[in-house]
Amino acid sequence: MKRFYIYMVLVCLFASCTQNGIYIGPIYGKWQLREIQSENDATTYDSIFYNFQVNIVRLDRLSGEDPHSAKYNMGYFTHIDNELALYLRECPIERAQTLYQLPDTSVIFKVLQLNNRRMVLRLSEGNTYTFWKTGAIGSE
Repeated sequence: MKRFYIYMVLVCLFASCTQNGIYIGPIYGKWQLREIQSENDATTYDSIFYNFQVNIVRLDRLSGEDPHSAKYNMGYFTHIDNELALYLRECPIERAQTLYQLPDTSVIFKVLQLNNRRMVLRLSEGNTYTFWKTGAIGSE
């Protein structure tokens, strides 16, 4: 009987270690926007975060005045082959542009690089977005 309980505990532990039953690959987790590079310029960032889980994305912008208060918007995403599409919900275009540095509330990126530490995305306008995964070994 004791073995039965031990096996049940182990089964429960392993069953709870999924991402809502769906594996979405290395994109899963919290990414910090580090740089946006255009043809003529490169701008660095440290307060914009993209969080991916299942098919939901949450964009956060930390406030310089109060680091404990963040502005955020939710949406969903699709990641198929080398294309990442973001669709923000209930987010005015001005907010997407000023807070998250996106040209619109619906954008499609070409994925140039994606691994467990770094993600590089390009918009059709030519801007390249570089992200580092927060909490990843070797990330800064």
